[in-house]
Amino acid sequence: MAEAKQAWDEVTERFGTLSRRMRAHYEEETAGGGAGSGGGAGHGDGKAVEEALRTLSEAVNKVVSTVTTTVRDPEFADDAKRAGQALANALSASFDDIGGEIRNRVGSGSLFGKSDSGGPKSSTGETGGSWPSDTPEPPVRP
Repeated sequence: MAEAKQAWDEVTERFGTLSRRMRAHYEEETAGGGAGSGGGAGHGDGKAVEEALRTLSEAVNKVVSTVTTTVRDPEFADDAKRAGQALANALSASFDDIGGEIRNRVGSGSLFGKSDSGGPKSSTGETGGSWPSDTPEPPVRP
C-alpha cells in the first residue's frame, strides 16, 4: 500500500508542475498584451454587447495562444511525459495492491465464505463438497 501512495503522491507532484508551468505561460501572455478594457463601454446595448464580445474574443485568443506556447515548450513536454509515466506507475501499483489482496483472500479461503480447507462452510461450520443446508441452492442456468 505504501508503494501505491508514494506513486499517487508523485502523480500529484507531476501534474502540479504542469499546472504551474501553464500558469506561468498564461501570466507572461497576459502581462505582455494587457486585457484592454479600454475605458468603459457606452451605455447603449449594442456597444456594451460589442465590447463584451470583443473582450471575450481577446480572452479566448490569449488562452489559445497560451496553450499553443505551452505545448510547444520542450520543458512542458518533458513534464507531461513524466506526469503520464507517474500516472501509469500509480495505476500499476494500485492494481498490484488490489491483485495481492484478492490473491490473499482466495489463497486463505476467506473469499466467498470458504474455509482454509477449500470447501464451503456448512451451517455447523463444517466443510465439505455440499452446499450449506441453511442456504438455498443457487439457480442452475443452462
